[in-house]
Amino acid sequence: MIQLFGAKKGSFGFIRSRRKVTLIRSFFLFAIAFGFYFFGLRSYGTNKNLFTILSVLAFLPASGSTVNFVMFMRAKGCSEELHKLIEGSDMHKTLSYYDLFFTTEKKNYSVYHLCVRDNTVICLPEAGCDHAALESHLKGMLEADGYKGVTVKAFAETGKYTERLASVSEREAENEKLSQGIVNTLFSVSLG
Repeated sequence: MIQLFGAKKGSFGFIRSRRKVTLIRSFFLFAIAFGFYFFGLRSYGTNKNLFTILSVLAFLPASGSTVNFVMFMRAKGCSEELHKLIEGSDMHKTLSYYDLFFTTEKKNYSVYHLCVRDNTVICLPEAGCDHAALESHLKGMLEADGYKGVTVKAFAETGKYTERLASVSEREAENEKLSQGIVNTLFSVSLG
């Protein structure tokens, strides 16, 4: 996916950046929709014209963009302190990503940081998260995409997470293609 504006998915500050981009995009799309309507109304003196139809059709992407903005407003991004803790060490030398937001039918999960090494996925979600449900959801998404036997672990405490992150980072990567495939699947099921 080409990222034209703002931070790339998985980078620190992605959620904050996408909030701004989706807000601006929503205003722009609504302006176009209202512009079509009022141009047709002014030109023809009635709303029974082609520009009214164009206006209604233009409201569809504008509404979709607004829903996207609302979802980004609900998401929580990684704090500056956690970012400095992870970036200030050698722990981030793995496939390491920030600010991911996973949605399900029942719950949404903000993940501050996520690391993938071979068939291991570890993550640090927001406080109060149902860790077992998040692990189950991610594992289910990976299995549905053909990645069997992947270990997924969500941590409640930052200290335990950074310890595990350090041990995962020390291991030599055995299968970069597998790791990248897992990352691609996780990106495809996260908001962005």
